[in-house]
Amino acid sequence: MWEWCLGEDNQFLYRLEDSHSLTAFDYGLWLGMESYLDEDFYSHTPGPEYRWSENERGMSPGAFIERADKLDSLKPLNVLQIVSQVPVAWGFSDTLLIAIARWLYSRRSMVATSLRRHANNAAKE
Repeated sequence: MWEWCLGEDNQFLYRLEDSHSLTAFDYGLWLGMESYLDEDFYSHTPGPEYRWSENERGMSPGAFIERADKLDSLKPLNVLQIVSQVPVAWGFSDTLLIAIARWLYSRRSMVATSLRRHANNAAKE
């Protein structure tokens, strides 16, 4: 999710009691950043500069592969269902939400490939 949704503030909690898993707790700097909320931004697919750049040491290669497979299996309807859950009270136009859905869908293969690289790096540790 972090890479797919342009995470920029990598604040994670390490859960030692749960197989050393990670939990993100600061969602304020994901694709919801106010500077990104226009259709022009979502008209292109950002490149790998948004890739997770930290060491994968101790992370599960299998978890990366599982998420990559899930991204690869997403259909356009799945992504539309995700953005349709944004509350109307937040005031986002349907046009913007559809643009975000298209943008997320267009990023899925690139991010899945990146996650598989992370799996390879985690396996080396």
